[in-house]
Amino acid sequence: MYLKRFCNNSNQLYAYDKKEKRGCYNLPRAFAHEKFFYDLDTNTFKEILEKYFSFDDDSSIDKLSKIQVIENLLGQIEGTANSVLNKLDAEPFALLDENVQFILIYFIHLLSSRTVAQRRKIKNIHSKRCEVFKELGISTNPQMIKYCNMTPEEYSKKCQIERMISPAVALKFADMLMRKYDWYYGIVNSRLKLIISDNPAEIISHGFNDCCFPISPNKAIIFRAKGNDVTLVSNDTPKNGIINLSTQSVFAYDVMQKAYSERFLFGDEISIQYLLYREYLFNSGL
Repeated sequence: MYLKRFCNNSNQLYAYDKKEKRGCYNLPRAFAHEKFFYDLDTNTFKEILEKYFSFDDDSSIDKLSKIQVIENLLGQIEGTANSVLNKLDAEPFALLDENVQFILIYFIHLLSSRTVAQRRKIKNIHSKRCEVFKELGISTNPQMIKYCNMTPEEYSKKCQIERMISPAVALKFADMLMRKYDWYYGIVNSRLKLIISDNPAEIISHGFNDCCFPISPNKAIIFRAKGNDVTLVSNDTPKNGIINLSTQSVFAYDVMQKAYSERFLFGDEISIQYLLYREYLFNSGL
């Protein structure tokens, strides 16, 4: 749903593959779909549901643990988020609507939690911890045994799903976005366009001072940390809640997207190739 917003007039998405060092056009589904990405064994998923939610009877939780709850949840949220993003793309002042803000926050939260990059990070942490536990000789502890007996793939799936459905994690993320930042509506005033990566909300989840969340190649929500002494990526001055993004600002935000990408960059081909060319010149000392 999100990638479709960065397609060309032929509904094709340009994607640059950092690993293969080449780009191509294809349907968004070719880059955003992986079978069984959230598949967990029934018992583990049942444990997660019991941890975060109350059930009147065992039959209800048994039934839920056997269906594709996460996929259904994401499908419903994406439908609502798509309407909100369309509304924002058409009307800057829709950003003042509290309901719009709520959906946007939750969508960004999920987007920051469900990526391949997040899974890789959790896998690495799990593997390193298991090595340390074994070296320290504490792997005989029942909890440690259970932890180490899970494969990195199983554990990373479990962690991602817990992060996605935990009310506490979502509220903490919402509190950070509301308390730390002033929100602005960004409009591209440049031939360069905003691009995204396969890890598009990582910058926001880290709480950087100046974050850009593109909603299309020409529109974005800009989160700037409150205060007069913070370092910002963009020097463009807001007016009535709107920032006209210069070429320098668009390029800077595109650089940040590339910095946190796992493998792919998506969006306007010319903007991506320009970014890569500038990086090549910099690395060559030219």
